[in-house]
Amino acid sequence: MTQTAPPPTSTPETGPETWDAVVVGAGPGGLTCAAYLAANGKRVLVLEANQVVGGSTQVFRRAGNKFEFDVGTHYVGECGPGGRMQTALSGLALTERIKWLRQRPEGHCQIMIPGTTFQTPTGWDTYLERLIAAFPDEEAGLRRCVRVMRTIAAGERPRRRPWALLRWGVRPITTLMAACGLSADAQAVILAENGDYTWPPHRTPTAMHAGFLHHYLQAGAYYPRGGGQVIGAHLTDVVQSYGGRVRTKARVEQIVIED
Repeated sequence: MTQTAPPPTSTPETGPETWDAVVVGAGPGGLTCAAYLAANGKRVLVLEANQVVGGSTQVFRRAGNKFEFDVGTHYVGECGPGGRMQTALSGLALTERIKWLRQRPEGHCQIMIPGTTFQTPTGWDTYLERLIAAFPDEEAGLRRCVRVMRTIAAGERPRRRPWALLRWGVRPITTLMAACGLSADAQAVILAENGDYTWPPHRTPTAMHAGFLHHYLQAGAYYPRGGGQVIGAHLTDVVQSYGGRVRTKARVEQIVIED
């Protein structure tokens, strides 16, 4: 399948523009894709409708306010040695240019509901211990719920527990928590960060929420030094360094599929 942008422009000086690949959208995913294509010898054009690149990693300031606000970057998982983020960046020689600051291992996220303040820690075992400490009367249900999520997310002992994914993986996370008899408060704590992926809990597969938790619990949460904007900036630099082009305020009106 071939994707093309609107017909390329031409000038008397440069002639018609031709591209091996056109990437629609300059968010972190699109820019990473474009950077790898460019680094592997492809002539790449990136088209972004917004006036700045970065997607959910961009930042902004309000008029008269000295503070900078992240649009979507608050913390990221798997940024340590061997983590998925470091692996992706290493292929583009960006591991020394994008630095990740480790957030508090004892609690990268603070969840507050009436009567309870919960610090989300690093590690599934510590996570379960804190849930039980916060809701001691629900220990059995919490152990069952966390065991299922951990098994699905981490793939632990799949031969002994193949039922976890088959029975619960695609069912809503709220169905699992109800089956475990968890209270509304316990459910609220477990689901508190689900706004990161924007789906309502009753539509969120257990596998999705479990994988989301695992992303942070396995090795902690990180924040990019300098804010989320550095991610888009350095990826754009890679694209341009290899002869590619990133255009902003370039809305795509049509994608033509041929052959």
